[in-house]
Amino acid sequence: EKTGFVFVIMADNPEISTEFLNKLCEAETEFELENENDSDGNSDNFSDAEDTLQKKPSEIAGESLQYYPTTTEQPFAKRSAEHARLITSYIRKTDWKSWGPYLSERAWGTVREDYSGNGDAWNYLSHDNARSFAYRWNEDGIGGFCNRHQNICMSLAFWNEKDVILKERLFGLTGPEGNHGEDVKELYYYVDGTPTHSYMKMVYIYPINEYPYSKLVEVNKARSREESEFELH
Repeated sequence: EKTGFVFVIMADNPEISTEFLNKLCEAETEFELENENDSDGNSDNFSDAEDTLQKKPSEIAGESLQYYPTTTEQPFAKRSAEHARLITSYIRKTDWKSWGPYLSERAWGTVREDYSGNGDAWNYLSHDNARSFAYRWNEDGIGGFCNRHQNICMSLAFWNEKDVILKERLFGLTGPEGNHGEDVKELYYYVDGTPTHSYMKMVYIYPINEYPYSKLVEVNKARSREESEFELH
């Protein structure tokens, strides 16, 4: 009942009250505690996912619907393939969220990877030496994809035949380099994605000419805080 209630609300009602969110958190916490010792990751109470997907929202949610009425009585399986993936993921029948876009966009220049003697994270691990540095705690990449433990990471690498290095991670200015502080100097957009990460769409724009790494640093560093930033575009 608790698991079905969650997807009735998420599927049909974009606005959720604070009172309902509190009830939702309580239900999820209780569900996790009930199943945390299940070795195969599946809930004994909700093991029959196929049967659940054929039920109507009211049959699953029961009295919980009084908190936030649903707008349709279609079974989950007849709504969309993503609804089916969500419910099977939540009842531990399948593990859709084991993999996702959890990989960091930038790990260089972070406090987590700083092992300098003076706490200078910006200069200890810069973008320039990140390509030959073995991270200790995390990884980074463009359009990255990894498992939830981040011990298997995948991302894209680009080369325009002009740069002296591969484009493997986002470039930006450190705090001291930017006239307005830390700032990424890239063009990238997260366009679309489903909650289970079964579909994701990202647009990354990589120049066909040489990437102006040095120019971005030098021009922005020379500008005052009153001046605008020098951008890639």
